[in-house]
Amino acid sequence: MRCAAHRALITLSEKYNWRYVFYVNLPFGLLAIAGLLIFLPKAQPRSELRFDWTGFAVLAIGVGALQLMLDRGQKLDWFASREIIIEAVLAGLGLYLFVVHMFTADRPFLPPGLFKDRNFICGVTMVFCTATVMLASSALMRRIAKASPAIRLRPPDCRWRRAASAR
Repeated sequence: MRCAAHRALITLSEKYNWRYVFYVNLPFGLLAIAGLLIFLPKAQPRSELRFDWTGFAVLAIGVGALQLMLDRGQKLDWFASREIIIEAVLAGLGLYLFVVHMFTADRPFLPPGLFKDRNFICGVTMVFCTATVMLASSALMRRIAKASPAIRLRPPDCRWRRAASAR
């Protein structure tokens, strides 16, 4: 099954364009939306549940600027670059404003009481540790593959299954 799907995606990308590979998910997405519209009960909007756009915006600016700073820092010689300094200031300011807003707003984006829940803290810690290990291993995979000629980073070859089934 995996080889057939792999071959179908390769054929699709070779015959048309590689972007068409992502349209494979489109029928499933449309089916999921139709199922939600049909089977999900209609609910009245509740006025007490309001989205905190300010908290969300400062968190997005802080995390986004931090991500840009960490991604581009090595290429731009870290704090010798004006862009990295601006991103560091935006990251620090955004995260600081998020924490201040979280403690002073009536309905913050993340309520401070959420951090007293042991399940939430354990879940966030596990996601952080897992993401750190996965990011580090994916970042190091190219270097390991270049150093070892036995490791090849390419799609699986399905010809051996066809040869075995032809016998």
